[in-house]
Amino acid sequence: SLLHDMGKVHEAHEQYKKALNMNLKTVGTRHPETASTYNSLGTLYEDIGDDAHAQEHFSKCLEIQLHTVGESSPDVANTYNNLATILFRRGSRDEAADLLRKAVGVLDAAGVPKGNPDRAVYEENLEEVMTHPVEKQAAENDIPIPEELEAEMMADAEQDHGMYDTPMQKLAF
Repeated sequence: SLLHDMGKVHEAHEQYKKALNMNLKTVGTRHPETASTYNSLGTLYEDIGDDAHAQEHFSKCLEIQLHTVGESSPDVANTYNNLATILFRRGSRDEAADLLRKAVGVLDAAGVPKGNPDRAVYEENLEEVMTHPVEKQAAENDIPIPEELEAEMMADAEQDHGMYDTPMQKLAF
């Protein structure tokens, strides 16, 4: 969102949560628009260094996408890349590499040209994952999260607890 791009994290978070609640009420949990909102929240959390929440939201996005648009969608490839980035930062090199290979495979299957910028990013990320040592981030992030946003995120986590649990999510966390 524009707010997110402008660095207004708290306001962007509020807007994303409103959009998510509206999507859940109007189109439900298994809709591409709901997946997109989870992706936006995941990106926001990634940007502020909250990898646990980013992983949770990217995983929800992926689950919905696999049920709605299928594994052959370039949107799924993007989510594989997003999730791989978080997993690598959290020290899960093999899982990250597998997801990045899947992302490139999705683009291959979809006939996306070799010069596509997304393909270049996924291939560069795969090379990075395979050639650089894993440096698992500490539990505490170096990026400070504003107190009001952190309190809101905790309240959201408590409210969401169990609402969207699936076997896939239980395995991931």
